[in-house]
Amino acid sequence: MTEQPKQCPLCQRANGCSVQTGKTIEQCWCSKQSFPDKDLLVQVLDRDKQALLNGTACICESCLESLMADLTAQQTLYKRID
Repeated sequence: MTEQPKQCPLCQRANGCSVQTGKTIEQCWCSKQSFPDKDLLVQVLDRDKQALLNGTACICESCLESLMADLTAQQTLYKRID
């Protein structure tokens, strides 16, 4: 599959990347977000999805929200209580 820089590699919908439309990174929605470390993503993404995150296209805001919710649920599920 050929990567499309304006499409989210996870869901194939428009990623809303301002840079791809000629604007600056500061104008992009992603500049105001926190992204999980790639090491954390292995907890919620299978190998095929991880391979899609190869740096050739940005994920969309919806997928970021979903990943963050999945990570929060994963951390809550395994929260250690002392």
